[in-house]
Amino acid sequence: MAELKIAIAGEPNLYQQGVRSHYGFVGDIGTLPDNLDELISDSGVWPGWNGPYLSGGFDAVAFKEDAWGRPIAY
Repeated sequence: MAELKIAIAGEPNLYQQGVRSHYGFVGDIGTLPDNLDELISDSGVWPGWNGPYLSGGFDAVAFKEDAWGRPIAY
């Protein structure tokens, strides 16, 4: 869940030369994603999409499930 939060809202503790440098989907697009798939693939709908917002070692299906394997309600 922490990874989803950072993908959506950005990493508040990541700075470059004293300036916050990671804003996530909301910072790039200005709105919340319509669905979780928009965090990993550009649908072509959002100008400014600068993803994928989730990276490295995640399962493209499992990241949309909770710890019990049920779909995350979003």
